[in-house]
Amino acid sequence: MQTYKVVSAAKISASVEDIYRVLSDYHNQHLRILPPEHFVELKLENGGQGAGTVLSFKVKVFGNIIPFRMEVSEPEPGRVLLEKDLLSEVFTTFSLNPLNKNQTKVEIATTLPIKGGLAGFMEKLINPSLLKGIYRKELRLQATHLSADIVLE
Repeated sequence: MQTYKVVSAAKISASVEDIYRVLSDYHNQHLRILPPEHFVELKLENGGQGAGTVLSFKVKVFGNIIPFRMEVSEPEPGRVLLEKDLLSEVFTTFSLNPLNKNQTKVEIATTLPIKGGLAGFMEKLINPSLLKGIYRKELRLQATHLSADIVLE
């Protein structure tokens, strides 16, 4: 199966530890950095702290509602979180790279399958700018949540 990747990144003036604490806390903090106009019907099904967490939600775009059921793993605890959709081949990675003690490069990357036909062509054409816009909102919300400065890349 062929895939494509959509990436958005920012430099946030906060430590890797502070940012990871927000990302890995699915009980409270992670949910606060999701743009509410796009993420609806969030439900924590299992866990809530890092690896083993399972959550379901729907993404609302262009009037369409797309369901997801994500299982969280930590390929690099403290640095990388991976959300794998149990309903499809989609997965999203949150990667943190320290630039110095109080500045971190945060990258959100989603890998999606390439679908066939005209619908697949249109998705591949539209999804990158759509997802990048959503992720930029999420990165801004994260910086606001941490009272940190942000530089979008």
